[in-house]
Amino acid sequence: MRRLVTSCAFVLGASLAACHSSQSFRTQIQGQLTIPGNPSGTLDALPPISGLANIDFNQNTDMRNVGVTKDQVNSAIADSVQLQITDPSTQDFHFADNLHLFARSGSQEGEVAQKSGIARLNLPPPNPTLGLDTTNAELRLYVAAASMGFLLRGGGTAPPVDTQITVKIGIEIQVKGY
Repeated sequence: MRRLVTSCAFVLGASLAACHSSQSFRTQIQGQLTIPGNPSGTLDALPPISGLANIDFNQNTDMRNVGVTKDQVNSAIADSVQLQITDPSTQDFHFADNLHLFARSGSQEGEVAQKSGIARLNLPPPNPTLGLDTTNAELRLYVAAASMGFLLRGGGTAPPVDTQITVKIGIEIQVKGY
């Protein structure tokens, strides 16, 4: 009898834990920006990142494939941020001293990733890729918003020619159990 009660308690506990479990998956989003070339200019204001400026995560392919909505997101953390110069292929990152990626929704803003001392990294062409250091910032509130976006800020000198950069952001998303 004691064994039966112990078994029932175990099964009940496991069932309750399954009801409150969560699942996680990764998604990758990307966009592009073109930094205007200006051989004597500074890298003050960077243009918006097309494809990452007005995001509704309910339209995210990975979330739709898993069958969840942004209201079910428990946690969202960017765990990788890559910037790659795609045009011209001969351009490198020597123009940038530092770059910072921010998430934004309405008046709320938070730093997601950054990198300093970029010019000293000597990332050679063609098409160099720069990995930013992520901050492990929680993005759940941004993901749950009606619309959110990512923006890039930095310091340095402007590149000598127009420079197109692809931004890829990997996000680990955890959703509430069913």
